Amino acid sequence: MVACSDTDSDNTTELITDSYFFQKNVFNINLYNCRNPQNNFNSFYKKTDNQINFINVSEIKEMDVEISDCNLLFIQINELTPIKRKILEGNFYLEISNCIANNDEKNTNEALNPYLEHLKSNDIEIWSGISTFNENSFYWVNIWPNELYREEFLKNWLNSSDSGFYSSQLKNVASCGNPDTYSFTS
Repeated sequence: MVACSDTDSDNTTELITDSYFFQKNVFNINLYNCRNPQNNFNSFYKKTDNQINFINVSEIKEMDVEISDCNLLFIQINELTPIKRKILEGNFYLEISNCIANNDEKNTNEALNPYLEHLKSNDIEIWSGISTFNENSFYWVNIWPNELYREEFLKNWLNSSDSGFYSSQLKNVASCGNPDTYSFTS
């Protein structure tokens, strides 16, 4: 992209590259974990089969209201994989991890670039995002088309030579606990 001004001294050139970080958005996630099955959630929410967990992923909706007998987790997620946004539209398998960063937010995001490019170049069906940092803590969210797809990916991933390389890069910037996982349907 080139921009010109009235004088020759103020010409600016900026290169825009094709990457996962181009045109990313912020999504609001309202995730309810209820003690008992619930029937009072509207159709905007996806639910687990046992009707105990409910989720709404939206660019518009803000934090929802508290519901008795349910814990609400509200997080704002910075989208990392915008070309896979269609995964959010149907049924999906969610994994969410609480992570601790060893670096600042900018360095952590930059360290994810090789991993994200690997996902893109191999056309992996996953939507990913991370929350803004709260001191050095953040959430990492992965949304898969279904649990079987995730399990097949992980099986192949663990047998690949790439997994060790990306794993060591990611370990240098953050450590994440075991993810909470949910299978959501419309």
